[in-house]
Amino acid sequence: MKYFRILILVSFCLVSLSCQRHNPLAPALPEENTIIFNEEQIPTAGEDFIYRQAFEIQGETAPEALYAYRLSSLHDMPDIACDEECWLLFPNGSIWNEKKHLSFDFPSQNGKITNCITGVELKIKSPSGSIKTLSSPFKSRLFLRTHLIHNFAEGATVPLGLEITLRENLEDIFADGMYASHFMYRLNTIDQDLNLLQQGEWYSSVDLPDIRRITINSHHHPFLIPNEPNTYTQFQAYVVSRSGMEQSEPSSVYFKAVAGNKPVALIYRETLLGLGQYHYSLKEYEHPENNGIPQQGDRYNACLNLWEDQYHAINSPDFKLHLRWGYNGQYGIMSSWGNVVYTNNPYDDEVGITLNAQSQPYPSPIEAFWLQINGMPFPYQPQFVSSSIASPPESGTGMWLRVKNVNDHSRHAILSHLPRGTHTFRLMVEDLQGELSEIKEKTFNLHPYKTPEMRNGTLILDDSNFTFATNDRVDQFYDSMVPLNMRPVQQIDFKGTSLDISPPAALLQDFKCVILHADKPAYQVRLHTLADALEIYLGNGGNLIFSTTSTLNNVLPNVEQDYPGFLANRLGLADLSLVSALSPSYNVRPYFIQAQAMGDLPDLPLELTNPILLPVASLQGLGPVALFSPMLNLDWQYQFGCKSVEHPVHPPSPAEYDFYSSQYVAYRHQLSGGNTYVFGFPLSSMQESAVQQAMQVIFNDIQGGKIAAGRK
Repeated sequence: MKYFRILILVSFCLVSLSCQRHNPLAPALPEENTIIFNEEQIPTAGEDFIYRQAFEIQGETAPEALYAYRLSSLHDMPDIACDEECWLLFPNGSIWNEKKHLSFDFPSQNGKITNCITGVELKIKSPSGSIKTLSSPFKSRLFLRTHLIHNFAEGATVPLGLEITLRENLEDIFADGMYASHFMYRLNTIDQDLNLLQQGEWYSSVDLPDIRRITINSHHHPFLIPNEPNTYTQFQAYVVSRSGMEQSEPSSVYFKAVAGNKPVALIYRETLLGLGQYHYSLKEYEHPENNGIPQQGDRYNACLNLWEDQYHAINSPDFKLHLRWGYNGQYGIMSSWGNVVYTNNPYDDEVGITLNAQSQPYPSPIEAFWLQINGMPFPYQPQFVSSSIASPPESGTGMWLRVKNVNDHSRHAILSHLPRGTHTFRLMVEDLQGELSEIKEKTFNLHPYKTPEMRNGTLILDDSNFTFATNDRVDQFYDSMVPLNMRPVQQIDFKGTSLDISPPAALLQDFKCVILHADKPAYQVRLHTLADALEIYLGNGGNLIFSTTSTLNNVLPNVEQDYPGFLANRLGLADLSLVSALSPSYNVRPYFIQAQAMGDLPDLPLELTNPILLPVASLQGLGPVALFSPMLNLDWQYQFGCKSVEHPVHPPSPAEYDFYSSQYVAYRHQLSGGNTYVFGFPLSSMQESAVQQAMQVIFNDIQGGKIAAGRK
């Protein structure tokens, strides 16, 4: 079976590959003579069909005019006769014929065609002997289409910066030569009834970095400008195949271009991370980003603490800082209603929608990031695919490192060998319009490490959360505990602050001793929040006095789960099953009446006449107290002082008396050159003069004087 049939009276052969010529694509000649194309897909048996291509000369020609044809095709067609210049030979042996119309059939194989005509060149000879030449690629409406991929709807309002991706649709053609060589595109102006007002110039994608990715903005041809009222901009494109065949009718989309949108830069606090000798976490976070800096043993990345509008860490020679940046709309989650909720949380899904300052989406992708640190261009990173030193149009902001938004590597960096002191990281984002966001910045302070000998004074962390008046009394109580040789005193009140805000280790290391008190029984101490800072402080010769209640028993399991080793190493609690509570409330088992000293410390009687915890006066005892079993084998400082069985108010049973009297309520733990004193009862509920005497002994211990003698 022959590959095709020529629907003219005499047979002749298409030009063979050896003499086939693919002429450059030339623009159409004036309208008086043009070549018009037609094609059909005629079904045959099964999934096969006949692909019929036809073309004819349009326009006036002399009645006696003759025509010659030279054709281009995908593959050799050896059954076609041609002369030495590849012009078709007709039965008369000449290249000249009176026919203005030719048609060719190409049968498919397994539903695909493997050959077709891709271009036509013809000559028109007038009776006077003059010759006019026309040529054109074959223009297909059946097999060549351009699919426009964009992030806006037809007729939508868009910014002055767009990206449109072009994809060729080859339909039933199965041949390498039909893939795109390039695309032609232009911008037209149309009215609200979609009538053409102004036709734009065609541009080729052949010289673009990616022939299928078209960027349109106000900075290069074709220029995108704001639309006048009642007008739209129309984008048109058509594909030119590698064989030279073209799409007959361009694909298009229209939109209304407006000015005024601007992106918003973001520096993600959640991934402002550090890792070093004096800055780390024991917690292995669930998010991979928190392990972006390789872990060191059981030490993981830790967020820099936000404190007084700055982020803090203790510097060290091995300290590494991780930064991640982005833009408003980059991250979000899919709601149960099927729409995107923008969260700007870098641990959610990346949705990549640009939002303006009003959090309204506008389809102009982020093109680049502008980075600066301490007023200088951000240091070049090897993972940046494309970057350059540049100055933004606005004056007075200095030089920046401009990084193309190519992939995720363009959006984060790890910095090493940063000097101690304050550093400011600044960011702008640039969208496809060329618009720059307002500057976003974060300041972080890398403190030098202070040895124990360099520390001075006492820091009191108030986590008791009493009412205002009571809290003043508690503040005064703890201030009075501190002797002159341990001053000055700084107090920090956690009341009303966010649960994720806590003083950093960089602050704790300024002080010889830290007093942490959570003396309100109904309020759980923020030990979970403070664990990392205390781990570093106590691991480097710090001293902690910790006053709490029975709620300690509630927080320990979560701390142990998230910060393995912290409780055993820093608080001496290796077995949590040996920690319990006398009572969860005031009215249940109010048996605690004093802390009985072990060794040189004074006894600490419960304040019964004017107690801070008001129920103590009527109950004549305290119930919410943490208990430590003798099996913990700690350096005990105080034993449980129990009401007698003959006590007139809520006395214990003999069995209860024996059991609770055997428990301990305070101990000391030493590790890494520091001391931790844990009191399972609220110190502010004890007689103030007795507490002051006890604290004098303990502070002497901390200062290196006589060690308070406890008992194992």
